[in-house]
Amino acid sequence: MTLSPAAVRHGRVRGRYFRENFAQGGIDLVQIVPELVTNADAAIGAGGRSPGRIELAFGPPDAELLERWRSELRPLRVPALLDWKHELRCTDDGEGIDAELVDRRLGALGVTPADAGQRGLFGRGLRDVWLAQGGGRIEGVRDDRLVESWFFPAAGDDPYAYAHVRDEPATPAARAALGIADSGTRVSVPLAAARLPAPGRLRTLIARLVQLRPVLEDPGRELWLALPGESLGLVTYPHPEPDPEHPLLFDDEVQIAPGVSARMVVRRAAEAFTLGPSRATRRGGLVVRSGRAAHEATLAGHEGRPGARRLYGEVRCEALEELQRRALDSPRPQVVVRVDRGGLNEHHPMVARLYAAIDSVLRPIVADEERREGAHLIAPGRAVKARDQQGLRALNDALRAAFEAPGRAAFAPGGGASDRPPAAMDGAGGEVPEDEPADEQTPEQPAAGADAGEEAEQPAPASLALRFKRSPIRLHPGEARGTSLLIDPERVPPGTPVALAADQGLGVRASPG
Repeated sequence: MTLSPAAVRHGRVRGRYFRENFAQGGIDLVQIVPELVTNADAAIGAGGRSPGRIELAFGPPDAELLERWRSELRPLRVPALLDWKHELRCTDDGEGIDAELVDRRLGALGVTPADAGQRGLFGRGLRDVWLAQGGGRIEGVRDDRLVESWFFPAAGDDPYAYAHVRDEPATPAARAALGIADSGTRVSVPLAAARLPAPGRLRTLIARLVQLRPVLEDPGRELWLALPGESLGLVTYPHPEPDPEHPLLFDDEVQIAPGVSARMVVRRAAEAFTLGPSRATRRGGLVVRSGRAAHEATLAGHEGRPGARRLYGEVRCEALEELQRRALDSPRPQVVVRVDRGGLNEHHPMVARLYAAIDSVLRPIVADEERREGAHLIAPGRAVKARDQQGLRALNDALRAAFEAPGRAAFAPGGGASDRPPAAMDGAGGEVPEDEPADEQTPEQPAAGADAGEEAEQPAPASLALRFKRSPIRLHPGEARGTSLLIDPERVPPGTPVALAADQGLGVRASPG
């Protein structure tokens, strides 16, 4: 097979949609998996099939397909991904596709879905996922026709291109290869990442994705997962165990705006939820829903509060879907859902009112939970700051007691003589070499007898001829302090030369009393 340039179809795009979506950068599994599953869920709903089956499979690409992909796309000189080690395939038994349906759905980006109640609520589309990963393909069976279409970035000014590489009657062998007995679709996404997360982490990620919650909780849907080296396994959502004493804390309609209300249900779990790094896979919080879509799990202004660790539930506001549809058709839109499907747009006025309503409902509940459990109301950041301040105060008190309290050890006789000078004045006065001048250092200092009346003099031991009145003295750089040198006139007759020595960096200025 040779893919001729004439068979390549170029897609169209609405400029606003392109700017908003493709300024977001790459897409990871948290965005890829919900897009595939919600599209498959919508196809099952459109086909009227119940129960519906969705299969997700991670694994290496087919070697024959990869070689054919490179040989066909290299002559077209398009910036498509030419090699990948892993790919994700999603298969459903919905209404299926044919070439006409592919043209209608892949022909333009930014077109409002025809059917209301989509679980994805018009965030990133499948084409956005393919563009971010550098290519993709879709295969389907509808009305006994099989179609296989490749999707890849375009080389010119157009954002993307696609081509039908197969459009033929669906044979039993082709159906068996696709795993589609009647009608259905298989979408393949190459994964540009060099490594996949560990199987256990992948299984947990998919089971806890907030946007998949409606699919996993729907009794008319089955989601199966195949990981590398493992067989298919049914994915179920791990529902929290409700508290046996207080399972339901709130269940009522809440007014959001004139003519807009939301149904809010707040429940209490038996155990506190683990605070994970990803809000897309959190089990706690209130899941905001509209139609058949789940957007995010939020606690409004009570994120991180100890009293909110066990709260979960949902907020159903049907007005969000209608506002999103209006935004997609408006020349100057303000979307309700973020274009990267990361949750609600907090800058939208209706979303701000919704958060305010959630906050007002949760405020007394969180306060009651904290009183019940005796939780500390200090946030983690404030707790660390309070602990540091307490430690700093204790350190200051210790230093103040060590350096600023009047010394008493100096008034007792000292021990034996030392061969080296002391590192600090110990209060036991003694003679110093006479060749050291008394006024060698010059920093300003009050007179030695300036504070002679501050405190009563204590009788000196007979063995001490010289002593300082206060010792030790705490000095900061550039600071001057005053003290008194007390001399026993009976031991040191008037007129006897006295010299003072100071450590490096300190100076002494003597003044007669």
